[in-house]
Order: sequence, then structure tokens, then C-alpha cells
Amino acid sequence: MQMDAGLDSGDILATYPVYIEASDTSNSLHDRLAQTGATAITDVLDSLDHYQNNAVPQQEELVCYAKKISSDEANIDWTESCEVLERRIRAFNPWPGTLTWYKGIKLRIWHAICDELSDQHEPGVILSADKSGIRVACGKGILKILTLQRPGGKPLGYKDFLNGMPLDIDSSLGPAIDGSTQR
Repeated sequence: MQMDAGLDSGDILATYPVYIEASDTSNSLHDRLAQTGATAITDVLDSLDHYQNNAVPQQEELVCYAKKISSDEANIDWTESCEVLERRIRAFNPWPGTLTWYKGIKLRIWHAICDELSDQHEPGVILSADKSGIRVACGKGILKILTLQRPGGKPLGYKDFLNGMPLDIDSSLGPAIDGSTQR
């Protein structure tokens, strides 16, 4: 886009759509956007006169501002649906990562999938933690956790994680014991 007095409000010189895949994390999307941006800038600069002569004004009613992501948004609220939580986990990977607590221990969840859409369980309750997976009840659905990390450790697949830190069935994941959002 062209520069003008406003923030990101100049005329559009060219658009290069980038589709968000169902498996994208913020990291994979960042990498694809970087590649597309490099292509876009070289294309436009190579034919700048053409693009400037065909610039399109932005539609003011479509302009929106994306606020800066805060680490406070990383705390998992198990009352949300598994679909929302799956997206949140992907969106916050690699930063700030999503957080939950188990018996006062902070856990980061790096990869999970919505397993089913049942809503028959109390949100945050661990339904299974074995070789079939770590399945946690959500406000709607069940989230299957695939990769997680304990403090001072590295991200592990659920099988390796459970070898070093078993999780009790019917116990709950959630905020810190005192209800705070510790980091």
C-alpha cells in the first residue's frame, strides 16, 4: 500500500491472498506471509509505475486494528469449546503459548485437536491420560492434547510427557490454585 498520513490507510497497490490452513500455527502462517511478502515487494517494485497508476483506495468501513497480543490471553479457559481452544493453541504457538495448571504446576500446551463435540463432562476434567491420549473436557467437546510442556522441560508428545509426569483421571486442569494467572 502507499504511505499517507494515517496508519495503514493508503491506497492499495496490490494484494496477495494467503489462506489460513486448518493446521496453521502463528509460526507457520508467519513463515508463509514472509515468503509472500518478499514476492509481493519485488513484484511491485519491479513495476511500480503500473501499480501506482492502478492503486485502489481502501474501503474505510473494512479497516480494522489488530491489538497487540498479551500473554494474559494465553490462559486456557476450559469452559470454551474445544474448537475455540484448538484455534487458540495454534494462534499462540510459538508465543506466548497457551497455559493451564495441574495441581499447581504450570503446563504449556503446544498442539491439540478437537476430539469430539460431547458436552457431558465438567470443563477441565481429565477424561483419559494414557497411550490413547490426554483427553480433557471443554465447555463443548473434548480436547485431545498432543504436545505439552512442564516448567523447565521441553515440549513433549503426550506419551513421553506421561512417562515423566502421569496425570490423574478425573482431576482437573485450570487456573493456578489461588486463581491467579501466574506465569
